[in-house]
Amino acid sequence: MKQKELELTRQNGRFRAGPFALRLVTRLLIVACLITVLFPLVWYFYNSFKSSGDYMRSRWNLPPSWHPENYVNAIQSSILRDWNGNDVGILKLLANTLFTSLLGSGLLVIMSAAISFILSKYSFPGRNFFKGFLMMAMVIPSILLIVPLYTQLISISPYFRNNLIVVAIIYANQSLPVQVFLLTRFVNKIDDVLLEAARLDGANEFKIFFRIIMPTIKPILTFIALTSFMGNFNEYTVALLFLQDPATYTLSIGLQQMQVQGATYGEYGTVFAGFFMTTALMVILYLVFQKQILQGTSMDSAVK
Repeated sequence: MKQKELELTRQNGRFRAGPFALRLVTRLLIVACLITVLFPLVWYFYNSFKSSGDYMRSRWNLPPSWHPENYVNAIQSSILRDWNGNDVGILKLLANTLFTSLLGSGLLVIMSAAISFILSKYSFPGRNFFKGFLMMAMVIPSILLIVPLYTQLISISPYFRNNLIVVAIIYANQSLPVQVFLLTRFVNKIDDVLLEAARLDGANEFKIFFRIIMPTIKPILTFIALTSFMGNFNEYTVALLFLQDPATYTLSIGLQQMQVQGATYGEYGTVFAGFFMTTALMVILYLVFQKQILQGTSMDSAVK
């Protein structure tokens, strides 16, 4: 390995500064990015063990005495309470977030795969219109539609407020046009002969979809599911508008409210404990599924 580096940096006995400088700059940028990503997590970690007085005296020094009970308080939460006066802890917020994120991701995968299958493999009147409609929907920022959507749904029934299922459905539909556009490219690569052979063997359209289409594009579906899950997990605007009872809060809203209440009552260590646990959870999820995420971005691995 060292011999190869010497060959790259030396030519005809002269030192080549170009390749060496490029590698040096690249490594420095990687280190800078790593520090930028890890620093907030480390800062959350050691501040989560501080008492409120220690945090107010210094936000940057290590805690003079460690307080692991902050994590117990964050899980049980003596800060945030619902409309009935019950404590709302991290576990409750996490359960709400996982429910909306998983349901929203699952609905997105099923709907986007089904729509892509129909638009790619069927000819019917209005097909080009629907393709054009989805293309137009891609350029409209979903944030512009949230307030009108909220107004319309609440005017129909107050049941749509503080409803986690409604939030999950909105999550699924927010990125639906983009995912359909992405999936259509992969479904188009599936040979029609394979589908016709399945029909001759007696398979109906549902069997073709679930046993041929979805397994064939499994890598890209996994990529969509994981990335949408992470996006839903961190989503803030829709949750802020539709979820007003703390009992239905997701982590993004709950932690923000805990921060406000914690600053009011001086429970800084508890708030940082909640920040650290949720941030660490997302880092762990990415490390576990990074292989599937990278595979899903490859056109060659998406359709086998």
